[in-house]
Amino acid sequence: MLMEIKKVTDYLENMCNMFPEVNPKDIERILTFGWKSYYLHNSYGGDVLIKDNNFWSYVGTLRNNSLEHFNYYVNKLVIKIRVLYKRRKIKWDGYYYFALS
Repeated sequence: MLMEIKKVTDYLENMCNMFPEVNPKDIERILTFGWKSYYLHNSYGGDVLIKDNNFWSYVGTLRNNSLEHFNYYVNKLVIKIRVLYKRRKIKWDGYYYFALS
């Protein structure tokens, strides 16, 4: 099956028609940010969930076993925290923090 490669500019005209009051440059920046975020989370191994009123898209693995799903969820939560930490660009204060139980 041959897949067609899409670009942000392919969606720009449709989005401009849906939101005529928004500047086309702003729409292009929003679409670019969204696709870059989507790619970033997938490249780090994270799952992506996109929800709207009648639309639901999940990129990842769904599990039937609740214990497997919990372990999978914990691993994905670690990835999410790592990505959000890198996005905030917090400077290292020279200390390492960890928890003991």
